[in-house]
Amino acid sequence: MKIINPKIVILEERTLDGSDEEDVYNVLFNNTKRDINVKSTSFNSCQFDSIDFNSVKFDKVSFVSVVFNNCDLSNKVFDEEFISKVIFNNCKISGASFIDTHFEDVQFINCKVNYSNFSGAKMKKVVISDSDFSDTTFIETLFNKIDLNEVNFTRAEFFKSSLKDIDLSNSKIEEVSFDLFSVKGMVIDKFQLVYLAGLLEVRLKEN
Repeated sequence: MKIINPKIVILEERTLDGSDEEDVYNVLFNNTKRDINVKSTSFNSCQFDSIDFNSVKFDKVSFVSVVFNNCDLSNKVFDEEFISKVIFNNCKISGASFIDTHFEDVQFINCKVNYSNFSGAKMKKVVISDSDFSDTTFIETLFNKIDLNEVNFTRAEFFKSSLKDIDLSNSKIEEVSFDLFSVKGMVIDKFQLVYLAGLLEVRLKEN
């Protein structure tokens, strides 16, 4: 799958301070002030390095051509936001909310995203590799061109979220909750098929 990578041109390096800016371009952020509210801001061609966002509140923000390296975005709310051409690299994103968020050309690489909620999200051209998505929630999530590699979906929930043509064969799906609509047409290996048969209360006859 061809995915568009972010184009980052750094012209300035500074601390994220919650300034009232509608558009932020070409900035490398490597620190943040505490207890700030970042509101109605679009980040374009920016990079965030090793930032703990614990005391930062986002409200009506968008990220276009952005890279997050070694950041902690746990419990952040990104509901109804726009995230395009973004790489999350080695980030902790546990317990985050992405309800009704639009993702396009987004990569999660070696990330911990457990307990996050993607209900109602639109995920187009998304790559997830070597990441922990255990206990995540996908309800009425729209998937379009998703590439998965070594993803842990243990105890995740998929309801009314079509996984048709998505290859989960090298991902962990133990204790995952699926409805029939979600599993139709998804790609799995023979060992996962045995688990899925039990989940759907289907018995496999042995010759």
